[in-house]
Amino acid sequence: MRNRKSRAFTLIELLVVIAIIAVLVALLLPAVQQAREAARRTQCKNNLKQLALACHNYHEQYNQFPNNYDGRPIGENAGNWQQGTGDFGWIVMALPQLDQAPIYNKINFNDWTPGPGGAGSLGWTSASNTFLYTTTIQALLCPSNPQPKFVNCDVAGCSGGGVGNVARTDYTGNMGFIVSDWRDCTTGNGGGPVPVPKGGSNYVSIPLNQTNGGSTWAWGEGDAVYHYLQGVDGVFSFFGTAKVSDIIDGTSQTILVMEDHHWSQGRLQPGQTAGDSGWPSTMQVSTACNLINQNYGYPDPHKCHGMSSTHIGGCHVAMADGSVKYISDNMAMITIQALATRNGSYPVGDF
Repeated sequence: MRNRKSRAFTLIELLVVIAIIAVLVALLLPAVQQAREAARRTQCKNNLKQLALACHNYHEQYNQFPNNYDGRPIGENAGNWQQGTGDFGWIVMALPQLDQAPIYNKINFNDWTPGPGGAGSLGWTSASNTFLYTTTIQALLCPSNPQPKFVNCDVAGCSGGGVGNVARTDYTGNMGFIVSDWRDCTTGNGGGPVPVPKGGSNYVSIPLNQTNGGSTWAWGEGDAVYHYLQGVDGVFSFFGTAKVSDIIDGTSQTILVMEDHHWSQGRLQPGQTAGDSGWPSTMQVSTACNLINQNYGYPDPHKCHGMSSTHIGGCHVAMADGSVKYISDNMAMITIQALATRNGSYPVGDF
């Protein structure tokens, strides 16, 4: 019986097989990447859901959403943020509700010893509390964000004293739809959109006499009262937070916490982070007067960041009723304003 030798592949056949494999990889790779991004997006949504739940559990105990306290005394003039004494951000106050009680229990709320940043760095940056800003919390990080977990905290981001690298967060409390010296990115201050004019006496909870561009100052040029809750129209301020009963527009139509990747140079450089992104800071409140995911790149890196993400087509927000929604970066400014204000009486509609 004659032995039969198996025929080897010809060069052409090998090239055809390689080409077929390359085509299959090219077809499968985007699907794999989309699946991974979908998983990251789901995790980000869960992070915001966890934050919203923590805020509501805090509210159950203290009858307000987690307190944001920048440390300034009542009589201090607005703009003297470098003299803050004992500031702790709302995320710090919500740590027990975020299942981070061991971190919270280590905080020394009575330590006024300046930390590495100098005289202005008290509270979360005081000498005995440096562990706060060196601790990363995964629930505060969007897995799609390419930024490093630690970013350099500049003077403004650290209450008057730079302390080096701090653990960042990708989520900020909703301060409302305001134009402020500290958070604006409008046409007159860096090239962003002109705010929609306020639409009635219910724009904020009390009558105000200090306005700019049809909206209230929250920091800087106004009187000292304007960084308190009554000076803004969102849920969080630099000094204090709202109750559910303050949200006249309805909790399902008011943003509580937003995704904010703290871009310092805009959408085109998502890896560049502003120096005020440390999670323990009272700076973790943002206004919604900018379009979502826009590329402003204003020279002052603290001005223009707001609702933003590296997800495709939009970002997540947690509403004041605890739900989490994904909103498009094509959303009209008037709708953004309606969602950002707690008592603006603006119609929202479907979004």
